[in-house]
Amino acid sequence: MTESDQIHQLKNWQKLLYHWRNRCINTQFLKQALQRTPQNFIERVIIGSTTLAVSVSAYYCYQAVRNLLLENLKQNAFLQVEQSVREIDTWLSTHKAALEASANSPTFRTMDWSQIEPYLRSEGQRLPEFIYFGMIDANGFLYTTLPDQPQGVINLRDRKHFQEAMVGKGSLSDPLIARIPQGARVVAYAVPVWSGVAELGKPLGEVIGAINA
Repeated sequence: MTESDQIHQLKNWQKLLYHWRNRCINTQFLKQALQRTPQNFIERVIIGSTTLAVSVSAYYCYQAVRNLLLENLKQNAFLQVEQSVREIDTWLSTHKAALEASANSPTFRTMDWSQIEPYLRSEGQRLPEFIYFGMIDANGFLYTTLPDQPQGVINLRDRKHFQEAMVGKGSLSDPLIARIPQGARVVAYAVPVWSGVAELGKPLGEVIGAINA
């Protein structure tokens, strides 16, 4: 065998050894990978399950806290509304009683504005929440304690609170645009004035009080 043949044969052996060694390395790496795969899979399953459980728990905790807060807010809002309604009812009852007392006074039963006006002005000082007190005669003409306003000129016969009071019922109006003072937004309360001198069952007129709406 020549020297060149020997060199060629040596190279072939080197190539064979190289491929065999790479194959061994790859086989070993594959075995190690296969050995690690179940462990990695289990770890990932555990981590994934834990993450899912924590997320679900956090969601339901959030929902529970949110519902509790909403319920508390609703309860507080209801209590505030209830308290406001009671305060309004108390205020209305107090001021209705004042108007009813005025309607029952001998002065008011005269339906004479010259006598009634000083009496209502003193009531206005005692109850400053009202922007004015007034008298409405049986024909619907209005007289008020407001200065520089026409007396006995403005007619309220078309107003619901006047109509209801003239059939014997105290009447609280919805917010409305006043004719006196012109353009003001008010709530009016009218109370019938009774007297045995008048036609049986028919009021002589009304006492009225107005507040800003």
